[in-house]
Formats: sequence, C-alpha cells, structure tokens
Amino acid sequence: MRTLPVTEQNLQTMRIGARQVITTGHAYNIRDLRLPGALTGKTGTAEFGTPGADGSLPFHSWFVAWVPSAPGATDADLAIVTFSYAATVRGNVSLEVVKYFLQQWYELDQDIRLDPRDFSLVAAN
Repeated sequence: MRTLPVTEQNLQTMRIGARQVITTGHAYNIRDLRLPGALTGKTGTAEFGTPGADGSLPFHSWFVAWVPSAPGATDADLAIVTFSYAATVRGNVSLEVVKYFLQQWYELDQDIRLDPRDFSLVAAN
C-alpha cells in the first residue's frame, strides 16, 4: 500500500465530509438505519457512452460506505463498495444495494429501501 502526502487535518476533514453525506440528506434515508456505529460514505455517478435523444449520457452509479464507531473515527471493521453498471434510473441504485446489505448484515428489523420508480418505501408496496 502507498502512503499519500496528506495531513491528518485534511484526512479528518474528508472523514467528516463523508459522514455528512449520510447525515445531511445527500444519501437520503440511509441515515435512518439503526446501525451500531456512524455510517459514513460517498455516492457517485460516472457518465459513459453515447448521448440519448435528449442529449444526456447514460451513467453508472456507485456508493462506498464504512461503519466506524463514531464520526471521524478510523476504526471501521466493515467497508462496502457497490457499482451498478448502466443504472439509469432516478436516485442512486448502488445506495439501495448498500441499504439492503446493511439491513441483512446487521439483522435489522427495518426495510428502508426505496423503489426507483416513485421513491416509495419498498416495504410499503
């Protein structure tokens, strides 16, 4: 593994920012999972291919998450990466995959996945 020339202060800023992806709503309702730690993560998309009739490009979605004991901590014992090829629906499909994985991994009696067609809770359908 390679060490990058980054200050501890910058790394901590990045950790807190990744936590805020979860807590401020960018990752929508994943923050409602009752986890034994401070879920932290980053969403993203990557455009590819040929533009459609409306000029937009298809895209992949991805989400990386880890569960440290507290915001900014470096003691995570679980990290997850998902990549959804050509996930051209509203929202972030990869985020929904991680939600389901975390619900199963931690045996939560909770289902907060969203239906990408209308953003309703899957469990309510």
